[in-house]
Amino acid sequence: MGQISQQTVLVPIGPTFATVFEAAALRVAYLHADWVLTWDATAIKITGPAGVDPADIRREIAYALYRERILAETMDMRRGLLALVQR
Repeated sequence: MGQISQQTVLVPIGPTFATVFEAAALRVAYLHADWVLTWDATAIKITGPAGVDPADIRREIAYALYRERILAETMDMRRGLLALVQR
């Protein structure tokens, strides 16, 4: 059996996403089980099958980061609205 060709893409993470990048990386790992993600405070490194456009990989990471940040920033408002509805 031949080996599947792999590629690695490094996506830098800005400080504005420091509090959400781990949750975003975990979400992407769940959605793309064939990607291996590792991260530190400055970047997410994605290793996956060759043939996937690196721009698409970066777009997936950016989308997950923005989604997690919006969720985190609006959580207090969501809790407040839920409390009002549950009265």
